[in-house]
Formats: sequence, structure tokens, C-alpha cells
Amino acid sequence: MDGAANMAAKAMGVVKLGKARMRIIAAFAVAPLCAAAIVTSPFLAMASPWTDIGAISVTFAYLSMLVLGVPAFYFLKARKLIYFWIAPATGFVIGAATYLIFEIVIGLAFGLDLADALSGMARDLTSPGRGDLVLLALAGVSGAAAALVFWMIARPGSDNVDREES
Repeated sequence: MDGAANMAAKAMGVVKLGKARMRIIAAFAVAPLCAAAIVTSPFLAMASPWTDIGAISVTFAYLSMLVLGVPAFYFLKARKLIYFWIAPATGFVIGAATYLIFEIVIGLAFGLDLADALSGMARDLTSPGRGDLVLLALAGVSGAAAALVFWMIARPGSDNVDREES
């Protein structure tokens, strides 16, 4: 941009985003969809409930990415913990934590108080033969996949994108 165009853009409040910020925005837009697709895929054979499960999965995936994933990304990036394997490991933990939060929210939505929701979650996770451990693992894997997609798009430390944000 030349000087006049640059001044006009500033006057209109146009913000120029660098490559690093654009990558993070793109990663935020795409990665949660990956997690929601993994969680929803076992339910696709069902006729009508899968759309509800898909909507809930997308909602929790984006909330989880916003509340836990993006802060974890900046925390790890600030400490230069940007290795390939850290993203899926962190994502697995965040995905599993999101499932546990989901269990509590569902319990509260069905009229349980917090103590009952927490004890029900603990009972579900410790009872052999229940599907909750499988769902917890599925949520962890979806979180790991989403974190890996986020990492591959945002790619901290590559192409000098980190210098651009300074």
C-alpha cells in the first residue's frame, strides 16, 4: 500500500493481519470441524438423531477450542513447546476433558445437582462394561486429531511466522 492508501485504511479501522494470525484464524475455523466429524461419525447410521449429535458436537468442539485449545496453543508456543507430538497429546487431554465437562452439563440439564452429576460421571467411568470409557477415548482421539489439524495449519515456528507477530 502506498502512503495515502495506508492512511485511509487506518482511518477506516482496517486491520492488516499477518500470516501467523491468518493461519491461527484458519486453524480455529477448520480444526473443530474435524473433532465434531470424528465424534459424530459412529452415529451416522442412525436416521434422525445424528443431526442433533452433530450440532452438539460442533458446539462443544468450537467452545472447547476457544476456551481450552487456543489458550493451550499460546501457552505452549510461548514456552517454545511446538514439537509435532505435543499437539496431539495436548489435544487428547483437552478432548477427554471436554467429554467429562459434557457429561456434567448433560447431568445438570437433566435435573441433577452438581454432586450427583459428578458422582454419576465417576460411576460411569469406573463401571466395567459401560460405553463411557469408549466415548472418553473417542473424545480424546477427536481432540488429538483437531489439535493436529490446528498445528498443521498454524504451524508455529515455520516460515518465520513467529517473527511477523512481533
